[in-house]
Amino acid sequence: MTMPLSIRVRSVLVAAGALVVLMGPGCGSKPPKPSAMIVSLAISPGSVQAGGNATGTVSLSNSDGGTVSLSTATSGVTVPGSVTVNAGSQTATFTVTVGSSVASGNVTVTGTINGSSASGTFSVSGGGGGVPTLVSVSVSSGSVQGGNGVTGTVTLSGNAPNGGLAVTLSSNNGAAGVPGSLTVSAGQSSATFTVSTTVVGSATGVMISASLNGVTQTATLNVTPVGATAPVASFTVRANVGGTANECKFLGPPATLDCTFDASASTNAASYFWRYSVGGNRIDPAAQSSPVFRNPSTTIAGNNCGLFNGQTGGGPTSLNMIVTLTVRSAAGVDSAPSQNNNVKVLPSGTACGF
Repeated sequence: MTMPLSIRVRSVLVAAGALVVLMGPGCGSKPPKPSAMIVSLAISPGSVQAGGNATGTVSLSNSDGGTVSLSTATSGVTVPGSVTVNAGSQTATFTVTVGSSVASGNVTVTGTINGSSASGTFSVSGGGGGVPTLVSVSVSSGSVQGGNGVTGTVTLSGNAPNGGLAVTLSSNNGAAGVPGSLTVSAGQSSATFTVSTTVVGSATGVMISASLNGVTQTATLNVTPVGATAPVASFTVRANVGGTANECKFLGPPATLDCTFDASASTNAASYFWRYSVGGNRIDPAAQSSPVFRNPSTTIAGNNCGLFNGQTGGGPTSLNMIVTLTVRSAAGVDSAPSQNNNVKVLPSGTACGF
């Protein structure tokens, strides 16, 4: 049995003996392809130092390509206005630039295309204070025989941003040489360099300078002749009355200590550099030409009983003082420091009640 063939005919045109059948909707037509949508926006690395860069990546839902608009609300962070995803690809990258003054915290970058949007977030560290400043430059030894080297160190106030920071170096005398610049690596707050020296006929003082963004710090290096004998520092501390070792008393006004620092036992010494601290106060007197330093001064008044709490019962009735001595020979060679951590400082008489 033959079944009848049913054909849905919208209209029939007959022209020059030809039969043309026009089909209605749903008989072979394709729906339009959806526009590309943004699927994700990622930032790498996830943490960036202020002053550094990051890379953003946008991903689309298909490979038709398109232009993705980009934006961020964080001042000091820069992204291009848009990035193009080429036809046949679903991703494209762009650069995120982080200014050196951007404060620490999170930053969001947003991309939009065809009514869709996606965002990526990363963190900024080391910001808020701008680029770190130069805090100091130092040398591993204040004195060195000519022909030998020492190590220099530059220190910043914080970690260097991505790409690092270049510090300019210089020496004011040919007896010591330094590289023209030194880079503090990203994420580091200090870096070292080598100071080379030449043979000299007499002790030569050299100033090593480091500069960064208008700030200059200096360190002094003493270059000595070959064969110069290094001095040795040695000293005692004794009370002026009674001669008790490692004991001083407050006197004042004027504010002085009733004791004597005696460096007569030091060898090959021409100059004496004392440093002492008591009650949170540090004193660095000028270099002395005599080994005997009597009644060293202090910034603490002799009747400042508040520094002692023995009068309240059970507390200490003395303060601890740390005394350090470095001596220098006539040839300009410095000794290793000698230190006494066990000096007692007593109040004046019975003024504090004990």
